[in-house]
Amino acid sequence: MKKLIILLMATCLLLTSCGNAESDNKENKTIEEKLELVSEADNKKDKTAEEYAKLTEINNKFAYDSFKSLTDIEDSSILSGKEGTVLIGDNLIYSPYSYECAFSTLVKFTDGFDGIEKLKSIDEIRPEEFRINNLKSQDVFMANSELISGESDDPVFVKLNFPTEAEEYSKKMQNDMFGRILLEPKYEAETMSTIINVTKFQGKWSEAFNSELTEEGAFTKIDGETIDTELMNTTFYDTNGYEDEYLKMTKKAIAGEDESGKALEEPISDMYIIVPKYGDNDKVKFLKEIIANLDKYI
Repeated sequence: MKKLIILLMATCLLLTSCGNAESDNKENKTIEEKLELVSEADNKKDKTAEEYAKLTEINNKFAYDSFKSLTDIEDSSILSGKEGTVLIGDNLIYSPYSYECAFSTLVKFTDGFDGIEKLKSIDEIRPEEFRINNLKSQDVFMANSELISGESDDPVFVKLNFPTEAEEYSKKMQNDMFGRILLEPKYEAETMSTIINVTKFQGKWSEAFNSELTEEGAFTKIDGETIDTELMNTTFYDTNGYEDEYLKMTKKAIAGEDESGKALEEPISDMYIIVPKYGDNDKVKFLKEIIANLDKYI
């Protein structure tokens, strides 16, 4: 039986630091002046970290709320297979960000993905470094794309063409939703992936998560509660997740680099992969039950 894979991608912002100003009399500064400069740099770093954390929180909430809203819409194409898609029983990857970012994530975390040629933002693919617990993909492709309004009480899906209409709509929604946040994003235009471009994929995974690669550890849920559970392990990215009678779930924190090639202290996005255990249950009702209790898992 085919399974449904749900991927929630959060915060996809690449923050870079500004260059430090240099003074002509740098060598002649007093100890007090040097300490003051160090203090200013620390304050700036702390402020950036606070802004990043706030934006991460907002983006995570948007991803979480917008995904839950998918099943609140009558005759949702996500569940009914409308618009030429057949998603019940197949794999669904949901991202509140751009198709570029979703494709990039698929490439980084699966082996054998056949959409690599569509990526403009990845110069070199090294699957041996990006493989997630030997999880391999096959026959993965983009089914269709829809945009969702995250602040509407009654979300409306809008069909848009890529890339022109999608970019224009994304910029408009960016201003509507994040105009009040005084943080200039630092990312390449090719990977612009800040808010609402919802991308759906269909595909099949040939291998399940390897349970032998789990280890006992602390897992923090979306409500802040920390529980001890079996976590997925990897040597390249931070990973955690667990399994119960309803689903298997793993989380990936995707690393990134700044303009100089230095590794970022904060991940550029989080990815949750949820595999429901349908069994003999009605798939739509079972999925809705999982979505209604998502805060238990992420």
